[in-house]
Amino acid sequence: DSIQSLHGTSRGKVPEVFVDGQAGFGKALQLSGANFVEITGSASTLRFASNSLSIAGWFKVDAFDKSWQALISKGEGTNYRIARRGTGNNIAYAGGVGEGADDVPVITNGWHHFVAVTDATGAKFGTALYVDGVMRGINTNKAVLAAGTSNLFIGENPGALGRQWKGAIDDVALWDRVLSPT
Repeated sequence: DSIQSLHGTSRGKVPEVFVDGQAGFGKALQLSGANFVEITGSASTLRFASNSLSIAGWFKVDAFDKSWQALISKGEGTNYRIARRGTGNNIAYAGGVGEGADDVPVITNGWHHFVAVTDATGAKFGTALYVDGVMRGINTNKAVLAAGTSNLFIGENPGALGRQWKGAIDDVALWDRVLSPT
């Protein structure tokens, strides 16, 4: 937002547009379900192999119209992805281990905040997904992130193409540690 620029490469049938984001966060990336952004050069970075990871951001759903629509993804298996859970009306996180419990509430209209966490130490869980400040989707199994070779995609899954996001995404950030609940 501060430089009014996109830090990735547009992909898909239509160019992305920018819309007003969550209040106080400037503009957001608006995806049509036929486009996404690839973070080129991230195949050998943003791996977090065998380490902890936290991913946070804001999202808005215009329509859940594809199974496992990807909000952000580095791939399948033991890579990491935040996506629509199957054909449900909620989201799930897989980060070094499969999705956690299916207890994320139905996503309704408006902006929602997410924080997806992989704890490589397994101190409290393997993975968890906070939605609007509430911890959900806990998987207690040991999470071991792979050193995937795909670039990071925002709004698509490089490990299972055809799962483009339809809605807005804003203020995505990644950390190489477990963020605290606060």
